[in-house]
Amino acid sequence: MKKLLPFVFVLALALSCLASGTSAQTVQGVVTGVVTDPSGSSVPKATVILTNMGTNVAQTTTTGDDGSFRFSLVPPGQYSLDVKASSFAEFRGSGLTVQASQIVPFNVKLELASGKSVIEVTEQAPLVQTATSDLSVQIDRKTIENAPLPDRDVFQTLPFLAPQVQPGLNMNPASGGARESGTAYLLNGADDNDNFSEGAVNIKPPLESVEDFSILTNSMSAQYGRAAGAVVSANQKSGTNRIHGALYEFNRNASLNAEDFFSNREGLAKPKYIRNQFGGEVDGPIKKDKSFFSFAYDRIKLTAGSAQANTFVPTSDAVAYIQANGGPLANAILAARPPVTSDQPCPDTPGTGAGTDYWGNGLPNPVGCLSFFDPITDTEDA
Repeated sequence: MKKLLPFVFVLALALSCLASGTSAQTVQGVVTGVVTDPSGSSVPKATVILTNMGTNVAQTTTTGDDGSFRFSLVPPGQYSLDVKASSFAEFRGSGLTVQASQIVPFNVKLELASGKSVIEVTEQAPLVQTATSDLSVQIDRKTIENAPLPDRDVFQTLPFLAPQVQPGLNMNPASGGARESGTAYLLNGADDNDNFSEGAVNIKPPLESVEDFSILTNSMSAQYGRAAGAVVSANQKSGTNRIHGALYEFNRNASLNAEDFFSNREGLAKPKYIRNQFGGEVDGPIKKDKSFFSFAYDRIKLTAGSAQANTFVPTSDAVAYIQANGGPLANAILAARPPVTSDQPCPDTPGTGAGTDYWGNGLPNPVGCLSFFDPITDTEDA
């Protein structure tokens, strides 16, 4: 038991820090509306039930004296809404979509009861959002899946779908006249800003794990804090009562790459380029209607290089001359870091390569030209 105490303490500390850092920000949506009777009068004390169609988790509230209702913490997803009131037919609406940081208006007009009738509505015309002055662009899962995203990075391209967003000096999203550092990034409601770079992101979630995406581009409410230009928010999947999953692999290689002019002139082979991006995502129930899980993994592995054509390096005679005539310090440096040499002349450059024509006094030419392949290996996990 004593061995577990340090682990429990660290876990509790981490959870408390997480809670304190995210209490002012949320990616939950809001569903609000007014319940009225056929004459347009408000219906107080009606029971309103909002049910997540993926998890069957329900929230319940009652309308106020003015017939209004509000669900303030609604996870993004598909919902149905039921309204029950005495002397009125039950109302059942489905196909209600809630996205991250979005206020969804949903007004209900009840009909007088005739037996045990139920009025079902599967679609409702979208209403103008009048609860706040926020200007936002909502991007759903279908758009995310079909958008051509470089490196499958949602934060790199999707913010530019908002008409007010334009590239800043570092080509990162900027809005409202602010610099790129004025764009705030949220991942599942938590701060996701790299504060050591101009407008950069700290964690880039795997594309398959992102449920929806939103961009707010004007004076936001105080809950978003630091943003002066825009708030870019991504919300990841949390799992439903059905198991979903995906596996993927994307490959690029040098087969269709063009050779650059200088390497082509020197007859160099195409540099090696093999890039693989692979991973997967799985989500589903742990206990039906109670608890759920979601897991995603993404990895980029790059083996590549660049052909360096006509790079100036010392000639072998120039190095030998320095060794013969230089002092102890020069020889110590050459011994510790022997330079790469080449006696090949550089194209259209007299006085290079083997010979003595550069100085014109019998001293060896200082430089020749060398073409070589510079390898690069990189791995990135998400």
